[in-house]
Amino acid sequence: MENKKNKNQIKSFYIPLLLILVVIAGIVAFTTTVKEAKEASQNVGADKEDTVPVVARPSVETEMEDTEAVPETEDNKDAAVTPDMTEPESEEEAAAEEPAVPTFIAPTGGIITKGFSDTVPVFSETMNDYRVHTGVDVSAEVGEAVLAASDGTIGAIWDDPLMGKCMTVVHPGEFVSTYKGLGEILPDGIAQGVAVTSGQPIAAVGESAIIEIAEEPHVHFELTCSGVPVDPCEYVSFSAVDTYEE
Repeated sequence: MENKKNKNQIKSFYIPLLLILVVIAGIVAFTTTVKEAKEASQNVGADKEDTVPVVARPSVETEMEDTEAVPETEDNKDAAVTPDMTEPESEEEAAAEEPAVPTFIAPTGGIITKGFSDTVPVFSETMNDYRVHTGVDVSAEVGEAVLAASDGTIGAIWDDPLMGKCMTVVHPGEFVSTYKGLGEILPDGIAQGVAVTSGQPIAAVGESAIIEIAEEPHVHFELTCSGVPVDPCEYVSFSAVDTYEE
């Protein structure tokens, strides 16, 4: 009986001890597993950081060495100037690029008998009324030469029912001079598209302008810039001005 009792006591002692050891072993195994998993995740993150490309930037000393390596010469001095360093174009330089206004001369040597008036109507002796006058009338004898007011190209030649024989000359800078009331016969070689020079005879004074037939002989001279009528007196020096006044 006593031996059986002792065996039972031994069992009651070792069984709890065994259970305790199993629990401790389980805790140690779990702790080890968690630690290994944490270290593994850190290693993966470190590997990703190692794969990020690193762009090598030249040092200041290297840039200075590269700059000093190319000596400055007359050929590459201008090339070293960048667009940002270029000074903006001045107003004078911009104006110089615009087409220059041609120099104009009077189509005849007479005086102005009727001036330019594109807004206020002026009296018409022939029509006996008031109407705008988009040119100037320059007195001249019938048959007197009509001169090109400046270098250019003959743009058109036509017969107008009211203003008679007409001609235009196209000049640089979008200027166009127009001559009306001309004689029917033109000088040899004068035709559409022909280049003419300033002062060259391009027609003769006539009496073909029916709408101005009551006035003394003259050539009706107009000037436009970009298609807009302008006062010829602002560009041409005429002999004198003797405009009609009521």
